[in-house]
Amino acid sequence: MVRRAAALLAVATAGAGALRAQGAVLDVRIRDVAGGVVPLATVSAEVAGVRQVRITTDSGRASFVLEAGVPVRLAVRRIGYIPLQTTVTPAEGRTTLELAIGRSIPWSLDTVKVTAQRAVGGIVIASATQEPIAGATITLTGTGTRVVSGTDGSFTLPLREQRSVTLSVRARGYAPSFRTERLENGASGEFLILLDSLGAMPNAVQAGLFDAERRITWRSVMDATVGGRELRATGAGGVLDALRQSRSATERGLRVGDNVCLFVNGEAAPGQTLESFPVETVKTIELYERGGEMIQSLADRWPRNAPCGRGASAVAPSGRGAVRWAVVWTY
Repeated sequence: MVRRAAALLAVATAGAGALRAQGAVLDVRIRDVAGGVVPLATVSAEVAGVRQVRITTDSGRASFVLEAGVPVRLAVRRIGYIPLQTTVTPAEGRTTLELAIGRSIPWSLDTVKVTAQRAVGGIVIASATQEPIAGATITLTGTGTRVVSGTDGSFTLPLREQRSVTLSVRARGYAPSFRTERLENGASGEFLILLDSLGAMPNAVQAGLFDAERRITWRSVMDATVGGRELRATGAGGVLDALRQSRSATERGLRVGDNVCLFVNGEAAPGQTLESFPVETVKTIELYERGGEMIQSLADRWPRNAPCGRGASAVAPSGRGAVRWAVVWTY
């Protein structure tokens, strides 16, 4: 399984026994995506769950002492910049994580249609180099509205009544990507979107991403795409409970049990359940009912006679709104 990289990782060996006793040291270095190698000071970096918060120094650095081999979610914020969240698993010893963040998009009547009054905007970045990608196509799924990123990787799209927003992003030489956010009370939204090079990705994962883009673009109004941020906002400890509380699922009358046929990052995962994943590691979850032409590819790729979820012991909703297929995309 390939985790979508949100930063460059360099692992160095630590020779000191005292350092090993403490676990892992995560060194974070943050810069402005438009500023080359210029570091960013006064950036707030927080490791969720352990309440460690650091402010970067003039050299753009901050350090954390963590448990080796345990995934953590790092949230990076600075006034005037688009917030960034990523998941990283620190190795034993010392791990260096290099991040680039982009400035917020200025919401103005020059870039947003007056009749729309709302917008989504952001920056498209190459995950391997942390450099902006010009000429990427960003589509607001379900509307046909699309724009192309500028030379600095930035884009702006007008919104109307949407509350759950899914963006599909494509660029030549990169795997397609999609992001889902819940925007309440007429809010606008900002996205920092990282694209992975096709050359560094297994063919099975590539095929899964292209298939997902097609499903999400043409899915039924009864199906749902739920973003990781919405799941985490429920405060639920597990993914299944979070989905049952998410408005993107409940508004469509979707009911989720532990009998769903589950795909993980585009690949079939017989016998696994939604409870197998920490909420912190989830980027997006696709939910589909039993029928529909758009999900036939999932049925075709499911191993013959393989169990879905807990199999015969599963708690299985039935009837209209019962979710049969789920696709989990992780960081």
